[in-house]
Amino acid sequence: MFQNLTVKTRLVSLISLMTFIVLALTISNLYSLLQTKQSLQNVSDRTVPLAALASIKSLQLDNRLKLANTINDPTEITRSLEKIAQNRASITEIWKDYTSKEHTPEEEILISKFVEARKNYAEKALDPTIELLKKGETETAQQLIIEKLRPLFIPVNESIIALVTEQQDIARREYDAAQNRFQQSVLISIVSMSVGLVISLFSGISLIRHLSASLKQSQSVNEAIANGNLNFPIEITSQDEFGQMLNSSRKMQETLSTIISSTTSVMEDLAKGKLDSRMQATVQGDFIQLKESINKSLDNIEETLADVVSVANALANGDLSQKVTKSYKGVFGQTTNSINYTVDELRKLIEEIDSIVYSCADCGNFS
Repeated sequence: MFQNLTVKTRLVSLISLMTFIVLALTISNLYSLLQTKQSLQNVSDRTVPLAALASIKSLQLDNRLKLANTINDPTEITRSLEKIAQNRASITEIWKDYTSKEHTPEEEILISKFVEARKNYAEKALDPTIELLKKGETETAQQLIIEKLRPLFIPVNESIIALVTEQQDIARREYDAAQNRFQQSVLISIVSMSVGLVISLFSGISLIRHLSASLKQSQSVNEAIANGNLNFPIEITSQDEFGQMLNSSRKMQETLSTIISSTTSVMEDLAKGKLDSRMQATVQGDFIQLKESINKSLDNIEETLADVVSVANALANGDLSQKVTKSYKGVFGQTTNSINYTVDELRKLIEEIDSIVYSCADCGNFS
């Protein structure tokens, strides 16, 4: 099947294959880059919640320090409570912004736990402690801090740490996914490029071998015909341009063989004296002119010899009135001129003989 493909089709197929491979690799790499970009964007997006959660954790710890400071230095109660109020407002604002984003199911569970723990911590420990400090009951506030605030702060802190850990895990998974996609893209590119190069190399070598063998065969055929070997076998194994060229060489070989065979037959007949033999081969193009020239030459030979034979026969029968009247060129002209000259000379000789005989018979003049 592939032997019947034309060289043009093979070249177009090879170029199309290389183009397809390049496009496929380009599209694959672009897709991989887009996926990697998205993964890196996801990693980047996780840094914002991490910062927010870290701020919440830091503000909550600062609130505990401020409460401890009020117990150690009652003069700082007003300032510390104002700072705690600011921190709680900041925590609420940061938390509101954080929860407005999209979250995974695991994050939603941790968020619920943090909200519950923070609510319990605020209602049962933080708010009552602040109220006691506002009233100046520092000893009772200190007792509440020890008994309620510290134990209830533990689940709040653990929840925020769990959320931070979850954010880190998600970012790590996104990063690992990006790494895997990158490695897969590199592997696919290498494999695709290797397969494409092997296929292209195989196709190229096959095409080169076919072209080389066809050109060598065509060269051998042309050299054989140029050297006059018209019996050289021409094998056509494909239907491409080279197969068509070899088919044309075969037709040329057959045409030349026919012409030479016909010419040889005519020349052999001419050598045997058969002047009526003519080229009968069917030819085309400039070979028609060759055929007509050979046949015309044979016509001239036959016509010239016919005139010469006619005059010679007349001479043999004593008829000196016959001459070659047609005009011929070259050797034919020299031949007809010679026969006519011979006739003229014989006629003069006969006339002189007649004159002498007449003188002798009438006058007895033998001089």
